[in-house]
Amino acid sequence: MGIIQSIIANIIQCVILLIIVESLLSWVVRDQRNEMMNILRTFTNPILEPFRRIQERFPGNIGIDLSPLFAIIVLQMISRAVTRIF
Repeated sequence: MGIIQSIIANIIQCVILLIIVESLLSWVVRDQRNEMMNILRTFTNPILEPFRRIQERFPGNIGIDLSPLFAIIVLQMISRAVTRIF
């Protein structure tokens, strides 16, 4: 694996980890002013918001935010595509 592939794969893995941590902590931390959650949301919201908008368009919203799941799947697909391209 080349250095560019390695850098991109590591960045994507870090973003996936941040999404997982933010998702798990959102079940526990309910304080909107929590500094750690605000920092995590600063990194994850730009990635998750497009998936949230898509999810809102579907009828029968079940009240569960599936955007982290969709984002992780897409990020892993991007990671695999990048490793094949380079």
